Amino acid sequence: MRQPSARMQKPSATWLSPAMLTPRRREVACLLVQGLTPAEVAERLFLSEYTVHEHIRHLYEDLDCHTRAQLVAIVLRAGSCTTSRK
Repeated sequence: MRQPSARMQKPSATWLSPAMLTPRRREVACLLVQGLTPAEVAERLFLSEYTVHEHIRHLYEDLDCHTRAQLVAIVLRAGSCTTSRK
């Protein structure tokens, strides 16, 4: 079986470039890192819970991860957010 070319592969999920995510998705990711639930994120950002779940789904795709724990680990490893809960 042929390997996909390097340009077709997703970037490594072990790093997180600000350009990889929209400002809103970064904001959602940082709130998830702080331990907020999707409902709390929705309330904080004045979004519907459905919209927050869609952002989370896109974060999983963008960062090539499958669980909340993986998402949080990637964001923390990249140093993109602080971990204090406000």
